[in-house]
Amino acid sequence: MNNKASITALMSSFGRAFHAENEEHPVFEDHFAKKLMTAEEYAAIQRRKIW
Repeated sequence: MNNKASITALMSSFGRAFHAENEEHPVFEDHFAKKLMTAEEYAAIQRRKIW
């Protein structure tokens, strides 16, 4: 079984985590989303080098 997260799951988690951390008036505050990703996955998406 492959234990890697799908691109869709990673992008969703990243979007929710980034929004919660960076919006002055967030629509929602999902501080758990970033914990679903490794630091490497988060950084790769932030650099736009996920695939």
